[in-house]
Amino acid sequence: MSDPYGQPQPVQPQPVLPQPVQPQPVPPQPGSAPAYAPQPGYVPASGYAPQPERWSSTAAAPAPAGSGGGSPVLANVSFVIGLVLVLLGAIFMLLFPLYYRLDDPYTAIDIAQFVNGGLTAVLGLAAAVTGAIALVRGGRGRGRARASAGLVLGASSLVTLLVSLLQGIMFQFL
Repeated sequence: MSDPYGQPQPVQPQPVLPQPVQPQPVPPQPGSAPAYAPQPGYVPASGYAPQPERWSSTAAAPAPAGSGGGSPVLANVSFVIGLVLVLLGAIFMLLFPLYYRLDDPYTAIDIAQFVNGGLTAVLGLAAAVTGAIALVRGGRGRGRARASAGLVLGASSLVTLLVSLLQGIMFQFL
């Protein structure tokens, strides 16, 4: 109903609806990925599918040489133990002819082989384990070559020990 005297009617307040926020375009940074991404299955008019980026400024850069997480101490320990293994084997072989000058050479040889085998087992296991730990902890850091050498020297001495034990078992039965 309208007022016959021309009095304005009070205006009913309309509820204010929130307007959706329009994102503002961000200017691309130098060296960053493009702001658009092709839809899956999109093939440009040229017929070639888009190739993924091979380099991105946000990708993790490889660590510089010598910045591995591990310390080279274990690598050095493994390498030194491997060298001790080699020296122990060389000394045992050089002393071998001297055993024959003894009154009972076969007992002396048996004792020397037992001691050599025990030391080889303990030191070989220590070199292999410390070398493996140094390789796993060290990443691409310093000491990788020494850790590898210690691991290989320790493992090869253990393999040699096992083969010599198998040889002894074969001599018992053949």
